[in-house]
Amino acid sequence: MSDPQVENAQTWLNNTFSGRAGYVDAPMNGETGWLTMYSAIRALQLELGITATSDNFGPGTLAALESQVGNVRAATAATHPNIVGILQLALWCKGYWGGLIYEFWDEDVASSVNSVRLDAGLSAGQTVPPKLFKSLLTMDAYIVIGNGNSETRAVQKWMNGHYLDRADFQMIPCDGIFSRQVQQGLMYALQYEIGMADGVANGNFGPGTQQGIRDHGTASLGDTDGARKMIRLYQAALIFNGYTQAPFTGTFDAATRTQTTGFQQFVELPATGAANFSTWASLLVSTGDVNRPATACDTATPLTSVNVGSITGAGFQVVGRYINGFEKRITHDEPARIWANGRTWFPIYQEWNDTADQFSYSLGYEQGERIASRMRQLGIVTGNRVYLSVDFDATQDDIDAVVVPHFRGVRDALDSSKTVVYKLGVYGTRNVCAQLAAEGLTESSFVSDMSTGYSGNLGFPLPPNWAYDQILTIEVGSGDASIEVDKVVKSTRAQSLSSAQLRRTPRRFTSGQASGFDEAFFWRVAGLAYLSDQVSPDTYMTQGIRDDMVLNWLQKPTYWIGGGNGELDEIWTHFYTPRYPNLFPQDAPEWAAFELAFAEFDARAGSEMYPRPVDAQFGDTTHCAASTRGYTNWGVPAPGATFQVSDIGGWAGDLATFWEDYEAARLASSGGVLNVRAWTAANLGSGANSFGSGDLLADMAAFLWAKRLSNGSGSVDEIARQMLCAIEDDPGWLAKQFMAERFGSRANLVAAAKSVFTSPWPTELAISKLVDVRLPGEPAPTLSPSPTVLATELDGLANGFADVVVAAQQ
Repeated sequence: MSDPQVENAQTWLNNTFSGRAGYVDAPMNGETGWLTMYSAIRALQLELGITATSDNFGPGTLAALESQVGNVRAATAATHPNIVGILQLALWCKGYWGGLIYEFWDEDVASSVNSVRLDAGLSAGQTVPPKLFKSLLTMDAYIVIGNGNSETRAVQKWMNGHYLDRADFQMIPCDGIFSRQVQQGLMYALQYEIGMADGVANGNFGPGTQQGIRDHGTASLGDTDGARKMIRLYQAALIFNGYTQAPFTGTFDAATRTQTTGFQQFVELPATGAANFSTWASLLVSTGDVNRPATACDTATPLTSVNVGSITGAGFQVVGRYINGFEKRITHDEPARIWANGRTWFPIYQEWNDTADQFSYSLGYEQGERIASRMRQLGIVTGNRVYLSVDFDATQDDIDAVVVPHFRGVRDALDSSKTVVYKLGVYGTRNVCAQLAAEGLTESSFVSDMSTGYSGNLGFPLPPNWAYDQILTIEVGSGDASIEVDKVVKSTRAQSLSSAQLRRTPRRFTSGQASGFDEAFFWRVAGLAYLSDQVSPDTYMTQGIRDDMVLNWLQKPTYWIGGGNGELDEIWTHFYTPRYPNLFPQDAPEWAAFELAFAEFDARAGSEMYPRPVDAQFGDTTHCAASTRGYTNWGVPAPGATFQVSDIGGWAGDLATFWEDYEAARLASSGGVLNVRAWTAANLGSGANSFGSGDLLADMAAFLWAKRLSNGSGSVDEIARQMLCAIEDDPGWLAKQFMAERFGSRANLVAAAKSVFTSPWPTELAISKLVDVRLPGEPAPTLSPSPTVLATELDGLANGFADVVVAAQQ
């Protein structure tokens, strides 16, 4: 808000100093701000003969003011009138009466100076010490502002009044807010009280300070300050950390003990109710006492059978592990290894996230999608937490401008899932964690307190929702079992993943050997399932429709219009496995909703974020998806000896087309005679024919996938996970379950295979639409030269098919 008196002061400043080398004009807006303060600092430096001016009121400026002017007072107007004018500007900017005539010290200016001194914690008087002058040329306040409190302000005022005469103690604000400046002031005060001389005290929590606390800082109920004000400073530290009910008296009374106990419990220290070194350390620096016990750790190194014992041996109960990154992410067998050692783990996610320009709402939303997809891919059940890193010293401006919007984007992406919702936590400085929690964007914090020099850790208490507190990098174990970890204090609010919170996920197979996560098929199906959750309209969408959206897209391009199958494309796309909107009249609201949803899904599926699954244990992916939809659309048959219309898209249709391969082979053989059963067993499910191995696997998997989808066993990716894990345990599982659940017996399979060619319906469809795939001008295929031979051949064909399925069970 513009103040005419501030604008008058800015006008005087510019009229007086504008044009002088090293001066930068103040804005003429009537608003107090850093730009005006910077101009005033440069003006003061020019008055003191400093030609290399800057925006910083550093030690050189302070020393020059002390030596040339000393305390600014009424007499200064005669010797340094412009310095008095700069003081008047500072008074107006701080909200005090600065006088209407510049370069003139009148009674109003003297009265304001006295008020400033009292508000800043100094004794009454009409002089401005150099350190107070320096403070006046900042944005520091001397009244409670924002979320400040009177208890903190009382301590700030006392510290200024008590220590300002010490050489390195600088004036601190009296705004009721614990900040970096205030923390530094507290550290200097503490060093003075333990006996450090001027020039030795440096504001650092070094060995000398730590030893001084051990020597002089212990206190318990009934103790009172003497010459050293250690109890008073201990109470100040409690107040700064939010325990404002602690008295500021210098006497360790019952209230001080109560507040001490509460703080100790909050930071997970033994609740002794007494002041000791560990409690002091947690009050003063972000790491606290780095030697205190800790039951958690985090590491970027995969836990192997060799080094996992080092974690156990060090006493860590919980370990934080990254869920992304090629080298540092958790491996497929790590969770089981962690649990086998009686430990649990929690997920951390970090891609870049280490500079401000890597944060924004749009980047956050994209990252949230990757987080949700990865959590789903890893089998982490809904409701669990993930900690996203903010791995740099974000200032308040950074937090407001980019970090909060980024996490809002992440939160929106996580919440967009209709079926699997994950809780968002943050890894970052105390300020970052506290600000994101206050915005309602995170529900848990993993605090990077090890970075003691970060501004976001200086002058900020632990956030109320802290779960993990990172304090020190150490190495545990020895030799090959050595591993570097970050020591982490765990709070009672911490949650970690036991075996109950993680579903087993399938491995990737390379030459028959397990080598890691199945990223080629299962991870991609899981990502597509998450995408279907995002784009689905809440009004009409069910889990079944979400699953169908994934499967419909997976049958693309082979089983869509333009897939290269001519007339078959029409059959698949419009009749047998239509897109979901096509099940409704085009004037129905459902049609429009699903059309838009699927259009968005189709546009994004297949992107780098949601790549197409690679053919794997389910055979040809497009075939499997189309066949699965044939069953979900037309019904999943109970075990039996006849084929149904829903089988046409699966094994029955493939068997019908395979007959043409057999006929061609028979006609080409010597004498036109083949052993049908032997030829079928040798060629079906292998070789270059229309019913290859990818088709056979797809047909078996499709029936089982569809059956489980239809009976509500889970989402499309969850069922794929279950099936792939079963195949991992027993390579013959797919064929065994297909035989048992579709037919019930080998005899039923043989009978059902024969019925493909003998049933009046839907044999006509199977032959005319699924077999009759030929180039223009080619003659229609002949299924059999005569009914007599047909019956004989069908028996061989059906038994050969059964032989192949039985063999696949091994």
